[in-house]
Amino acid sequence: MTPKNRQLCVLMVLSALLAHHTQAHGSHASPDEGNKPLGFGWAYQGDKGPDHWGEMSPYYATCGTGKNQSPIDIQRTLNHRLPNLSFSYRSSPLTILNDGHTIRVHYEPGSYLSVGSRKYQLLQFHFHTPGEHTFGGQRPDMVMHLVHQNQQGEVVEVAVPMIAGVRRNAMMERLLRYLPLSPGENHYYRNVGIKPIFLLPSDRSYSTYRGSMTEPPCTENVTWILFNTALEVSAPGIERFRQIMGQSNRPIQATNNRPVYSDYR
Repeated sequence: MTPKNRQLCVLMVLSALLAHHTQAHGSHASPDEGNKPLGFGWAYQGDKGPDHWGEMSPYYATCGTGKNQSPIDIQRTLNHRLPNLSFSYRSSPLTILNDGHTIRVHYEPGSYLSVGSRKYQLLQFHFHTPGEHTFGGQRPDMVMHLVHQNQQGEVVEVAVPMIAGVRRNAMMERLLRYLPLSPGENHYYRNVGIKPIFLLPSDRSYSTYRGSMTEPPCTENVTWILFNTALEVSAPGIERFRQIMGQSNRPIQATNNRPVYSDYR
């Protein structure tokens, strides 16, 4: 197979991966539905923790029975040149929520991620401490998930692994000034602009696979895009998130022979 044909093959595989969710599963839960108060309080530890999510409600059953669950450990990958990612993010007034599980920032319409020719609107981004996906067994200190969806209901989540260091990120420092401290605390700041393009690593190579939401209802309608390079942010900043959210990562799930494609440029 020539290099040109090999790249075309990979593009077709990723396109099919992105289209699979709507065709195979029909309509899906919204990417925000895992955070709605449904009367089935879940947690990250204890008798309401991840081992019990699937038992708490029929709505959460996929958490226990699903075969394409996330997060996973990224080990063996198929190394190919994947479609370019294009981030067209506008600045948005800060709407920030502590939902009792994570710190979540809702985004105004008009910001998009393009994966090749496919376009997805940014709905929200949120954080987990420590990171959820691992890389050869190594876990980042924190992760940011940027949640996107297109008009067909296909969901793409971009995971930005973060490691504690001495470097200060101006956008992260802005978020830190406005973190809601208590569960249920929700604030809108008209005059505080936020733009997560400044929370992305300069190296945009990534790995991708088909998986699920990492919170109940664990819906298996997500194409994951995982940056291969972590973003360094200040250690005190990550510690501040951890103090507010606590441990907020789902354990690693079985890969079940799912292919993971990587693009190291």
